[in-house]
Amino acid sequence: LVTSACLAYLGNPVVTVESNPSRLDKLKEGVVPFYEPGLQDFVSDCINSKLLTFSDNLEQAVRKADVIFIAVGTPPLPSGDSDLSQVMTVARAGRLPNTLRFGETRAFDRENRGRTTRP
Repeated sequence: LVTSACLAYLGNPVVTVESNPSRLDKLKEGVVPFYEPGLQDFVSDCINSKLLTFSDNLEQAVRKADVIFIAVGTPPLPSGDSDLSQVMTVARAGRLPNTLRFGETRAFDRENRGRTTRP
């Protein structure tokens, strides 16, 4: 959310996708779900500028995006590897993320071979 607001403040149209309906409603109302000094007003200003918007439509947001930041959980699996299921959900929307850790691109490639594009 902080990065989204900062990018919007700099003049970039930003769509933040949220899958949790109650959190999405609060974000659309300008309610920040955690405390960071000054963030509430900063986010509200960006929403009022119409440069920061919130949606639950991942596929539409990805299709319109020039740049995609994936900020999802990657908790550890019992094996110690990262659980990439949330990353894969975003990836299935059609774009290759550029910030997977070393070795994680293989899992991404297996899942998305032939379905990804690189700008």
